[in-house]
Amino acid sequence: MAKVYLSSTLLDLKPERDAVTRWLIAANHQPVHSYVADSESVHVSCLNDIDDCDLYVLLLGHRYGFVPEENNPDQLAITQLEFRHAGQLGLPRIALLRTSVPDINLSDLLDPTRNAKLQDFRQEVCKALRPAEFKDEAGLIGALSAGVQRALAASPTAAGTPDAVPRDVRRASPPPAPVGSTSNPAPSWWATLPGVLTGAAALIAAIAGLIALFVPSHEPVLPVPKPATMVAPEAKPVTPVLPAAPATKPAEASESQGSQSVKTGDIGAGARVNIEQRR
Repeated sequence: MAKVYLSSTLLDLKPERDAVTRWLIAANHQPVHSYVADSESVHVSCLNDIDDCDLYVLLLGHRYGFVPEENNPDQLAITQLEFRHAGQLGLPRIALLRTSVPDINLSDLLDPTRNAKLQDFRQEVCKALRPAEFKDEAGLIGALSAGVQRALAASPTAAGTPDAVPRDVRRASPPPAPVGSTSNPAPSWWATLPGVLTGAAALIAAIAGLIALFVPSHEPVLPVPKPATMVAPEAKPVTPVLPAAPATKPAEASESQGSQSVKTGDIGAGARVNIEQRR
């Protein structure tokens, strides 16, 4: 079961509010109305009631509605203040816009000032959301059923995930002030300069990488030296060297010659003796 805040004007959309309330109760949801008795002002009471809800439903016709005087410097209608507050809380929002005008006397179409504010509010809703349009009760209930089921399926509050913001935290934490106000000033250009420079450096590096990929380089390409091949020296044939014969001493040579002469002389004398004997 989800608590659904129902936001709308009363005089021109009372039958539509009743139809939405009946459907929410039949779908086992709890409708929360803004116009109930409370000791607080209407402005504070309505915004506090939104803090305790899980879903926001806007019925917007052709009437701008009540404009609180307290704490409302822009003089916005209470319905428009509720729409913005639900957006600041991050609640799922469903907008249902009526296209038909059953009674023009209950609308602000004949009041130029209020009609201009009404049209600004409708444009704000169309920029923030994708509203559904209806012209009768059947179209209203069909758009409401589809929108509620889609919003609750995507809502962390309805699903019970850890990302959901508890209701007591919503009430304790005031909504963030608009950027540019005195409590939430817009960041100066000096504070954002480091991030801008970092992004520019990354962009330049990416462009340089793309240029290096697609643009050929004009630098000469040096040949890669090949490894040197080791050549073994040719083997030369080795000639064996024989040892030389020992030299003969001169004395031994003369003795051998003398002995040879003696022997020759002996041989010659013997030969003569033999010859003489034979004669």
